[in-house]
Amino acid sequence: MGERKVLNKYYPPDFDPSAIPKGKRKTNTQVKVRMMLPMSLKCNNCGEYMARGTKFNSRKETAENEDYLGIPIFRFYFKCRLCSSEITFKTDPRRSDYQTENGASRSYEPFEEVASDNESEEEEEDTANPMKTLEEMTMTSKKEMDLLDALDEMKSQNARRAMLSPDDILRLKHTSRMLDDDGHPKEGLEEGWEDSADELDEQEAADLQQFREEQSLRALDATETLHQTAVKSGGQHNETPAKRKRRIGDRVTFISKKERKKAAPPLANAAPNCSLVQYSSDSDAQK
Repeated sequence: MGERKVLNKYYPPDFDPSAIPKGKRKTNTQVKVRMMLPMSLKCNNCGEYMARGTKFNSRKETAENEDYLGIPIFRFYFKCRLCSSEITFKTDPRRSDYQTENGASRSYEPFEEVASDNESEEEEEDTANPMKTLEEMTMTSKKEMDLLDALDEMKSQNARRAMLSPDDILRLKHTSRMLDDDGHPKEGLEEGWEDSADELDEQEAADLQQFREEQSLRALDATETLHQTAVKSGGQHNETPAKRKRRIGDRVTFISKKERKKAAPPLANAAPNCSLVQYSSDSDAQK
């Protein structure tokens, strides 16, 4: 069991890693892979047909000194299922296809002939009509320029939006509702629509301010409720840090446990002197 989950290994004091020879690595090794035939083949030895999608075990290797635009070409070895003769084929990155090499011939596939005919026709048209090639190049360059202009416009628009204040955003929001796509006032709007938009902005800003005030009042009420609950309990459970401090002038000192025990009974009836609300109000008054 100790050899199965080894976390640390022992290295003796006389260990010298430079004395360990490096293992030799083969330059071109074959890898066993499980794959399917990408095309229909006919064995040249026995005439057996093998349909596309037939599963088999093969050996894969990288073809030496063969590549297409830096893309390596792989060669596959497998055996015929009837006579066990070796068949090889390799990848063809130029056509995004495969081509047979030895031991078998590829069956006729009409779609490949149609694709090759279309490619040859396109090449002939390009060579026979240079004006069409020039037009395509012009359209491509125009599309690239349009994309660059749109990108610059988006960048400038984002930069302008980053400098807007919340009031400016509200004003733009109401203004966009009253303008059409061309920037003109919509039909049916009365004169003075700009003043009404400003009034709407002021109303929305007032609603936002009122919402913030309500949120602050709710937080203050929750703090006061927590303090009253702690005072009624007599300080028997976890006390907040504000109850363990007292303020003397500009100084804030800690209250010892003995003083808290002595002051615990009258705290239920007396007004709190060290509450969170009182402490916050004192700090606000000093500000």
